[in-house]
Amino acid sequence: MSTLNFAWVAEETAFDPETHAVQDEAIRSIEIEEREDRVPECRIVVEAPDEGLLSDGRLQHAFVSETVGEENRLLFHGRLIAVPDRLSGPFATLVFEPAVGDLDAAVAAAVAPLAVAPYWDPLFVRESDEDDPEAILDAYHARPWIDRTTGAVAISDSLTGRGVSATLVAVGTGNKAFVVPAGLGWRTGTRLRAARRGDLPTFMEGAVSAYEGPLLTLDVDTTGGSGSHDDWLISTAFAADDIDGDSVDLALSGQPLPGVAVSVTAEWVQAAQGVADVGASLRRGLGGPLKTLSPDFVRRWPRPGAPLGAHSGYRVVESALAPVPAEPIDLLARGPDGGLIHFSPPIRVLTAARERLRIFGYRPHLTVAYDYAQKRREVVRFTLTGNAQAVAGEDAAMLDLDFTLRDVAEDPTPAWVASTSYAVGALVNFEGTIYRAVTANADAVFTSAKWEATAGQSAIG
Repeated sequence: MSTLNFAWVAEETAFDPETHAVQDEAIRSIEIEEREDRVPECRIVVEAPDEGLLSDGRLQHAFVSETVGEENRLLFHGRLIAVPDRLSGPFATLVFEPAVGDLDAAVAAAVAPLAVAPYWDPLFVRESDEDDPEAILDAYHARPWIDRTTGAVAISDSLTGRGVSATLVAVGTGNKAFVVPAGLGWRTGTRLRAARRGDLPTFMEGAVSAYEGPLLTLDVDTTGGSGSHDDWLISTAFAADDIDGDSVDLALSGQPLPGVAVSVTAEWVQAAQGVADVGASLRRGLGGPLKTLSPDFVRRWPRPGAPLGAHSGYRVVESALAPVPAEPIDLLARGPDGGLIHFSPPIRVLTAARERLRIFGYRPHLTVAYDYAQKRREVVRFTLTGNAQAVAGEDAAMLDLDFTLRDVAEDPTPAWVASTSYAVGALVNFEGTIYRAVTANADAVFTSAKWEATAGQSAIG
C-alpha cells in the first residue's frame, strides 16, 4: 500500500521525508514524464482551487512523494508553470517542471567535459560552433538528461547508460560499494545490475541499499563470473514479473543501415614564416671574403626592405657589405693567344687587354624574412559496412556522411618585421614560434630578450 503526497513549499526548501508527507492537494491522478533531451514534466489533476494558483504571495514550488511502508520517497520537485490546464469544472490539471535555472548554461556545463579527443575533434566543427552543446554531442551517442527531483543536468549515453564506475570491486554477494555519477535517479530498493564492459556474463545484481551523491551501495544476491574488476556498467535490472506483457509493443521503425559511406575533405593553407641568415651561408660556402671585379657590385647588393626576386617570397631585413683585403685571384681567364692571364693584388696590368682591374673583397651580411603560403586540399573516402539483415526483403540505402574540415592551420598572428614598432603585449610569429613583446621595441634584428614565447598562444587565443 502506498500513499501519494503533495506539499507546497518555498523555492529553496530541502526535502524532508517526514515534514513533506502531507496532502496539501488531493491528487486525483498523476503523470510524470522524464525523457532524455527534454525537461521533465509532472501533471497532476486536483480539485479546482478557490483562488488563483499563480497569484502573488502563493507558493509556486512543490514536492511530490510516495510513502511505501515507513519510507517516503521523493518523486518530483518542481515549479508550477503557466496557467493550469482544464481549470473549468471541478478539477484542474497542474503542470510542474524542475527548477533548472539557466537551462542553456547548465547543459553547456554538463557537455563541456566531452569536448575532448578521441570522439570530439575541432577539425570537424566550425569555429563559431566549438562551444555549441549540439556540436559536441554529435560526436557521441548521448543526450542531456535532467533529474526530476533536483533539476541537475547530466549526460546520458545511449549505449552505456549513465551508470559507469571505475571502482575496483570483487565479484561476490553482500554489500558492494561503487563510485558512480550523482543524480541518476536510483532509489533505495531499485534493483540494479553491475556488469563488466565487454564481458557482460561477469556481473553482480541486487537492490540499492544506499545511494548518496556519488556513492552507491548494492546488496548483491546474484552474481556471474569471478575476479576483481574496475570497468562496470550499472543499469536497472528487470525480472520477468516486473514487466506487464501487455505494455510491451514492438514496431518496425525503419530498415537497418547496410553501411555508412564517409567522405572527409581537408582544405588548409600551408604556411611558414621566419628569418634566415643568408650571409652566414655565403661566408661558409666561400670559405673567405666575397671577391669581385665589378666596381658597381656594392650598388647592386640587395637593400633592406627590397624583395629577392619578383616572386621568391623573400624580403631583405638586414644587409651590409664590409670591405676586407682581397687575396689574389691566381687565374682569371685565357688571353687571345691562348695563354693564361695572371695578375696579383691590388692592381695588375694585363698586357693582353691593356686594362687595369681592381679586385674587391667583402664580408657579406644578409638576413632575409620569408612568408610562404600555399592552398592545399585532400579528400579521404571510406565505407563502414554493417552485418545487418534486411527486413521484409527490402534493402536500405547506404547513409552518406560528408565532412569538410576547417583550416585549423591558419594563424592570423603576423610575422615579425624588422624596424617595426611593437608595443608591450604585441604578438608576432618568429620562425614558427609565437612571441609576446615584454618591452616596446623597433629593432632591426629580433632580440629574444625583449620577447617571450607564449606556449602556443596565437592572435586568436
